[in-house]
Amino acid sequence: MAPTKPNRKTKTKLTAQRKSSRRKSSSAANLPRPGTQDKENASPIVNGEDSPQPKTDDPHEQNWWKINVEKAAALIERCMKAYNWDRVETKKILNSYRQFLSLKKEHADWDATYLYPCWPVDQMWLHHSQMEDYDYDMRNLLGHVVNRYTLAVGADDAVDVTKEALKQRFGSVDEELWNVINVCIVDQLGEEETIEVNMREPLSTFFERYAQKKEESVEKFQFVFDRKTINDDNTDGEATPMRLGIDRSNNKIRASHIEKVAINIRYASENKERGFLIDKTSMISTTFDEFAKEVLETERFKLVFLFQEKRVYGYESPVVFNMKCRDNTIEVVAVESYKCKSCICCNPNQNIEKDTSKDTGVQEDSSDAASFAD
Repeated sequence: MAPTKPNRKTKTKLTAQRKSSRRKSSSAANLPRPGTQDKENASPIVNGEDSPQPKTDDPHEQNWWKINVEKAAALIERCMKAYNWDRVETKKILNSYRQFLSLKKEHADWDATYLYPCWPVDQMWLHHSQMEDYDYDMRNLLGHVVNRYTLAVGADDAVDVTKEALKQRFGSVDEELWNVINVCIVDQLGEEETIEVNMREPLSTFFERYAQKKEESVEKFQFVFDRKTINDDNTDGEATPMRLGIDRSNNKIRASHIEKVAINIRYASENKERGFLIDKTSMISTTFDEFAKEVLETERFKLVFLFQEKRVYGYESPVVFNMKCRDNTIEVVAVESYKCKSCICCNPNQNIEKDTSKDTGVQEDSSDAASFAD
């Protein structure tokens, strides 16, 4: 039986399909489109050691990174500017970011089911998502648009899973990028709060959260590490554990409210004490009332309060005594056992002795004058 000749409509349809196939093939061979890089931050010349070196055997991905050198360079520049990273460090993070995206593709983890990036990689991902044609990049690299969001729960398990997947896929993990440290924030009353921070992560985010818990603005607090105020014109860019030199043996940051003073009231005879945080300009009397009633279960008039051996009556404010923001101790004694060193009522004998010595001194001076006259 002779084959049926295609009519005109069939020919037209086949021709259109061939043209469409050619266009798709041409698009796959030339993945990047001109002008897709971030023009504001793009580096005009990127070659030599500045060119990102791929660490994947996927030829499609290798071609994309090679052809999109300017876009990769723009991403490097953005992150260097945002986090004050040097170029070598940022290129290392770029390679880890590419490895993470490869894992996303291989495991089809489009909804962040179990893969979790380390903090530097996550920040590079953030800046990439803010660049032009991010969706286009993801489709070409992964064949799927990946929205940037990470796990809300189970992050600890996800870290172990991700690191193990990286080892299996690429043979090793850049542990330095995953390195975290426990930083301890100590308030004026000595209470401690421990936070886990990546060594490159700015501490400002945690300071803001700390202030929110205290229901204050972060500007009301001063954070000090190693006797230096953090970000008081003595750090290079954003303060991070790495830049400050925080390590596991020296990881305490002292947080102080700039308008408040911490006072520790101590009754040594019964080994009882309590800390109070009060405004610098408010009277101290309310803390005395609270200490007497709640700690010693007695009346305030039965007690005497001393700061640096000077009696405090309660109507004074911390400013009067030049108290520091922390480490101020007020000693408490029973009124019947208190003796003021300079008070006449507490030391009547001392006053008599002074008067006697004064009279003796006058007589001695008179006799000396008489003998001189003779």
